[in-house]
Amino acid sequence: MPIDKSWIYIKNRLSEEYWKGLQGFINYAKDFVNKEGNISCPCKRARPEGSIAEAYIANEALSFCSMYLSDIETRFNRLERNWVESDVSTAGSLSIFQSRTRPIGKMSLITLDYAMRNRAEWYILQNCPEVQQYIDEHKEVISLRNTICSLDEIQLKEFPEWFQRKIFSLQECSTPEVNKQLVSLAFRSSPTFKSYPGCIVNGVKFLTHRRDMNRSTQNSGISVKGLDDEVFYGQLEDIYELSYGGNNSVVLFKCKWYNTSLDRRGKRKGTKEYKNKMSICIKDFWYENEPFILASQAEQVFYVEDLYNGPQWRVVEHFGHRHIWDLPPDQEDNMCIVQDVESSGIDLDVEVPDLDSMLWNDTNVSPNVASPDVITLYENLQGGYTINEEDEYDEDGESEFLSYGSGNEYDDDDGNADDDVDDDDDDDDDDDEILKYISSDD
Repeated sequence: MPIDKSWIYIKNRLSEEYWKGLQGFINYAKDFVNKEGNISCPCKRARPEGSIAEAYIANEALSFCSMYLSDIETRFNRLERNWVESDVSTAGSLSIFQSRTRPIGKMSLITLDYAMRNRAEWYILQNCPEVQQYIDEHKEVISLRNTICSLDEIQLKEFPEWFQRKIFSLQECSTPEVNKQLVSLAFRSSPTFKSYPGCIVNGVKFLTHRRDMNRSTQNSGISVKGLDDEVFYGQLEDIYELSYGGNNSVVLFKCKWYNTSLDRRGKRKGTKEYKNKMSICIKDFWYENEPFILASQAEQVFYVEDLYNGPQWRVVEHFGHRHIWDLPPDQEDNMCIVQDVESSGIDLDVEVPDLDSMLWNDTNVSPNVASPDVITLYENLQGGYTINEEDEYDEDGESEFLSYGSGNEYDDDDGNADDDVDDDDDDDDDDDEILKYISSDD
């Protein structure tokens, strides 16, 4: 017989039937009090092993108590799994130091060679909007040289030291645009980098490819947009945290990019598209000298095995996270709805003709000839016509008209019926006699 679990619902426990049954059960259980003062349940199957009812009661009790335990971590006040702490103290600092990232996993210290470290710091300087004006200034300086080398390669080698001297000279002059964060960025990072196996960026967890090899899940797929909206696909190899002065740091992703360059015919190498799905060849790489991106620039993708093209191909799957919404940026409308318009002092002279002296002529209306009586009445009104006693209407005529409208038009002045009505009655009698004569002949 299955256990009745309907009583665990709140609406059933508030019913009168439930309370009567509970009172009867307690009265019956009082007869089974032992010597220690404990009440043994008369029903042996009231506490079965793995009881759903007992688990519900325990869960309800813990949930009720946890609401009042603010100092203890519970499921009501604990942080999300992929939380990222927003540091309020970074307000007003450089944008490069304000990314919401949190490295996870075991930290290890590594030292990169000079060339790789220089490329990592150069990428950070290029993606800092506050440094862009100094990069343009340095490019104008080196463009005056007579050299065959690329300007980008020259800036990669010379700009960090030039930028350090520039900020140091501006700091001595107490320039207001130079703050502490800009000084710490100019004096370069620590030569020892922190390496992590994972990182959480804006609520999304990324893991290195080495970590993914031992897991059934995948978190190492990377995609990022370039300058010309070209999308690069790759895999995450390492996660570095560069430490600057003033407790500032920047997290970089070191990636290996799959080759999706254009061939001579303008088609992508190593890519195949079929029904809005793109497959990438994972055996060929490019941009090996530019492996770094900011952690905040990375977008996570999944690579699914392509069973049609072979084991060296992966189908790219873009997806949306369940707790992240892609909202459009707020656009401020420059249109001013309410405008203060001041009238200018312009004199407008408009000549209005005399309406009394104008001749109105409407060509669309056919001419009508007025009768002599109307013309005479119009002339009398223009000459000051007055009503005389002779022109007054006849009161007797008005009374006759009113009596006709009231239904007494057949009455004479004495209130008697008119003779015309009697004549009508005589005509009706004559008609009746004619009908009787015709019927008798038949």
